Amino acid sequence: MNKMSKLLGALALVVGVLIVGVTAVALAQDSTSADGGALTAVSGFAPRLRQGIERLFTPQEKDAALADALDISVDELDAARQTARETLLAQAVADGRITQAQADEMADGNFSPRGYLGDLRQEYLPKETVDAVIADALSLTVDDLTAARDAGQRLPEIADQQGVDLSAVQAALQTALADALQQAVADGRITQAQADDILSHQGDWLRPNQRPFGPRGGRP
Repeated sequence: MNKMSKLLGALALVVGVLIVGVTAVALAQDSTSADGGALTAVSGFAPRLRQGIERLFTPQEKDAALADALDISVDELDAARQTARETLLAQAVADGRITQAQADEMADGNFSPRGYLGDLRQEYLPKETVDAVIADALSLTVDDLTAARDAGQRLPEIADQQGVDLSAVQAALQTALADALQQAVADGRITQAQADDILSHQGDWLRPNQRPFGPRGGRP
């Protein structure tokens, strides 16, 4: 009950500060409209007000206020956050959403989904492999495929010249992607859930010059 009272008191204080600030600006507008002084005050204060409470205080100030509202120290607050983080990571591993290796990197603060997935794509399905799959589906050598591209031809044109339906090329790429993902799962690099997610966004993996596969660069 004491903690709840403190929390409500802190919120009331914040609301009071905001009300006083808005009132002060309004009064300034009424009293100094002749010389434009109020306009200067409003132009300086209004943008800060629009940013909301989250930007009115530093992270340290917000942590201190939250710790005080909970009747604990800032160190205890940090420890609670760390415990919660470890619990969530362990649960994500147990649920098959991320691998233990990924969880370890996240715990150390060294995990980058975009970088991790980009490295994975380079390892299991690099551009050279994609080109080889496309060339094979078109009954061409990789050099012939490269030459056609250098001449300005796009894949649909090349496929048409070779008498190959473009859907056959796409099917070959999908098979190569599925095989690569299953190997990555077998190697413990990604979970099956992650592999399924990649398959649902396969276009990003199969275009080496685009962002890493997965929604918004992937998610663990």
